[in-house]
Amino acid sequence: MLRVEAVTKGFGGAPVVDGVSFAVAEGEIAGLIGPNGAGKTTMFNLIAGSLTPDAGQILLNGVRIDGQPQHARAGHGLSRTYQTPKPFPGMTVIENIMVAARGQVGEGILPNFLQPARVRAEDRRTLERAKEVAEFVGLTRLAHEPARVLSGGQRKLLELARVLMTGPRLVLLDEPAAGVNPALLETIAGKILELNGQGITICIIEHNMGLVARLCQRVLVMAAGQLIAQGKPAHVLRDPAVIETYLGGVAV
Repeated sequence: MLRVEAVTKGFGGAPVVDGVSFAVAEGEIAGLIGPNGAGKTTMFNLIAGSLTPDAGQILLNGVRIDGQPQHARAGHGLSRTYQTPKPFPGMTVIENIMVAARGQVGEGILPNFLQPARVRAEDRRTLERAKEVAEFVGLTRLAHEPARVLSGGQRKLLELARVLMTGPRLVLLDEPAAGVNPALLETIAGKILELNGQGITICIIEHNMGLVARLCQRVLVMAAGQLIAQGKPAHVLRDPAVIETYLGGVAV
């Protein structure tokens, strides 16, 4: 589904991502791991479109996307979360979910005056879909609360809900376990597996190696901007280079 081919990105003359190539198969959960500063989030930004590669190319379902804007990539079924979720704090949880729906007629000024019935009908459909998504991630009880009252873990669930409103085929999850209490972490892990079971391909940046080993069929390891290992978690997490570079000399 996703192919990254010899992608390079530098800042101030120093490469942060240095000639990295890998692929993510349709239906896979792939983990992207490595020490802080390895270039993982930069790689996600290059795939999602907030950064442009200096060299190389990125393809989604055989279509080159590295020159496309972020909204066009979303149209191809690519969506992402962020390590630090930033919902609209004064809007309710359900409103935060609704706003993520793509191509809403009411986003234009003229349809609100010339086609108000159409706008209202679409808003009703969007609300019903948002309620379904809120129930899926376990936020129904908080649907009409302002997003600012959510805990860190609940904000991660809200991020996931907003991603689902875009109708994704490939989701990039940036540290879904960061700052999440163990109970909510179990919920998030379960939802990731459930979404994958529904056919959504997932790529995860994560430092929780227990979660990586549990969720991922394959792991990609970055260090100093380069890909140093890839394969099944049980194999990669015992690779001497990975243990030395990332795991502090201790096998998982």
